[in-house]
Amino acid sequence: MSKNDVSGFHEKEFKELLRKGIGSRTQQEFATKTGIAPATISRMLNDNGIPCPRIKTLETFAANMVNVSLSELLTACGYQAPDIKDIVIKIESNIDDFFQFKADELDIYGNIEELKNKLLKFLDKDDLKLTIKDRKYTEADQTAGFQQVWPSGAEDSKIFELTWEYDHYVCKTSFSVYYIETMKGNMILVGSDIAYILHDSDEYVQNTLVKEKKKCTQEARLLHAIFGTENDKTLPETYAGYGFYLDGIPDGFVDFLNKHADTFCYTKENMKLYCRVMNGEPAEEVFAEYWDCNESCMGVCAVISDIMSLETGKGYLYYEPDEKLSKEAQNSCIMERFPYDIVDRIEKEQLKYIYQCARELKIQKFGVVYYHTTIQEETEQLYNLDSFYLC
Repeated sequence: MSKNDVSGFHEKEFKELLRKGIGSRTQQEFATKTGIAPATISRMLNDNGIPCPRIKTLETFAANMVNVSLSELLTACGYQAPDIKDIVIKIESNIDDFFQFKADELDIYGNIEELKNKLLKFLDKDDLKLTIKDRKYTEADQTAGFQQVWPSGAEDSKIFELTWEYDHYVCKTSFSVYYIETMKGNMILVGSDIAYILHDSDEYVQNTLVKEKKKCTQEARLLHAIFGTENDKTLPETYAGYGFYLDGIPDGFVDFLNKHADTFCYTKENMKLYCRVMNGEPAEEVFAEYWDCNESCMGVCAVISDIMSLETGKGYLYYEPDEKLSKEAQNSCIMERFPYDIVDRIEKEQLKYIYQCARELKIQKFGVVYYHTTIQEETEQLYNLDSFYLC
């Protein structure tokens, strides 16, 4: 990624994006969140003739903003926003570097989890929100045109599926890892086939399936609607966070939207939606296809969570009823989820803000809330002690 001529830096546009991304947070709060000095943030916002921010700084900003993308910041600063294909090539090259077999020494791991953890640590410098799953190669993979390229000396293999995010894309990189299992159960790593083209599909960039976040979410909803949950193996789970429960559209929504119009109407599209509601159209119809800033939920409640996120800089999300649960167990809420779902004391300013929103929306209870949901049961790695075969 290269920098354009200095004349390509649009200072005014950058300042507007920075203010928009900070939202109602103070400069001190945003500086603490990003690890960038408050004085630097202040100069960027208030001084004239500021130097163009570095790419790393813009990446840090984007990672802590819910309504401004990295692409927008890069473009405003005169950088050539990278094509997702270039990012895929870089990531796959880094993966290949990790798996390069060392001829002069054995690459030994205690188990597959140790290997995955070391790969995660190796790739962590790219800040990709990366996760790794492993599984066996099946006939279904072969039928789908997913090939394997076995290196000499390998005795067994696992498919690694790396899911990662960049800008407004969700990507999954799939390839095979090859190894020898010792008598003591350790793994001698032989290598991988990440450097080969393994997927016979136009949807892939090299070995990476690339999709926009919004499209990915829409497809998940469609599959859920088509196939239902009858054959799913799910387990109950609970999320905890600060916010309030919802039961349909809050009675005070229109008044809430009107009071926070300055926050919500930051695009021409949002302004049009706002005007339609103020002119008497049903909010449920107007916002039926409205997606929140994170492209994770839609509808009226997504509007509420967007406004709360934009004004505080926190990650408020709408959690809709999980249809895999019984009607009695289902609930919905808007909340900022606790890290690891461990309840902590709410900050005074955050409590005051949630109280004000609940009051305007006419929601009676607010504070610590618990969302009931489910997780998919992992059955591919459950083994029988006697036979060591999958159960």
